[in-house]
Amino acid sequence: MDEELKCPVCRRTYTKPVLLPCSHSMCVACALSLQEPASNHLPQTTLEDGTPVPSDQISLLDFPDIDKLSIVSETDSGVVCNSRPSSYVGTPSVANIFLQSLQSCSWAIRCCVCQRLVFLEENGALSLPTNRALETIVEKYQNRKKVDSKCDKCTDQGHVAVTATSMCAQCEIFYCDACRDAHHPAKGALTKHNLVDPTQGNMMRKRKAAKDLKCHEHPTELLAMYCISCRLPVCNLCLRRSPHEPRGAAPGLHGQESEGKTLS
Repeated sequence: MDEELKCPVCRRTYTKPVLLPCSHSMCVACALSLQEPASNHLPQTTLEDGTPVPSDQISLLDFPDIDKLSIVSETDSGVVCNSRPSSYVGTPSVANIFLQSLQSCSWAIRCCVCQRLVFLEENGALSLPTNRALETIVEKYQNRKKVDSKCDKCTDQGHVAVTATSMCAQCEIFYCDACRDAHHPAKGALTKHNLVDPTQGNMMRKRKAAKDLKCHEHPTELLAMYCISCRLPVCNLCLRRSPHEPRGAAPGLHGQESEGKTLS
C-alpha cells in the first residue's frame, strides 16, 4: 500500500496530487518541475530561411507521438487523442487545425509512467485538477498508521522523547503533559490558544506542508508570487536575481487572481 501512494516522480507520499488526462497522478510540485515550453515538442513550421511551411505540407506524420498526446484546456473538457487515425494522415486541413490547437498551448508535461505528452494552456500544471480521491486516501491511510507524535520540547532539550498528548494550533508545537504545563500554561495570551489532540495536529501540519511549495530553481525557497511575463510561480530569490513582472504577494500564490489559479 505504501508504494501505491507514492508519487512516481519524487517517490514520496503524494502531496497535493494532480490528475493527468492519462489517469496517472503526481504531486503538483513535481508537475511544475517537469513542465517545459510547449514549443519544445512542436514540429518545425518554418524553413531554414525563416519562410513559413505551407499548411498543405503539414502532415500528422510530423507528430510522432500523436498516439501519446493530450491537450488540456481551461475553457472546456479538453481533447484527448488516444490513437493514430490513419485516415487523417496526410490530410492537410486536419493537421493544420491540430497544429493550431497545440500552438495555443504554453506548456507541456510528459507523464513519467506512460510517456503520454500533455499540452497545457498558460497556467501550466496549475490548470490540472486536484485528485481529491487520492488525496483523501493518502490522508486516511496516514492517520491509520497512528505514528506517535513526540514532544517537540523534550526533543529540543535533548531529553528522551516522550509521546505528545496535545499540539498548540497557534504555536504548531507538540507537547507532553509536563512540557505543556511548564511552557504553555493557560495564562495570559496563551489562554486564547487552541490545544488539539496529536492526530488532528498531524493533519494540520500535513495540510500546511502541502501549501509550502518550494521553488524549482531555488529548492530552499517557498514560491511567493506569479510572474505574468514568464507565466511561472517564482520565489523571492527569483525576483531579486532576475527581471520578473510579479502579481500578488501572498504565500501559496494567491496573487494569481487575474489568472484564476493558486497553489493553495
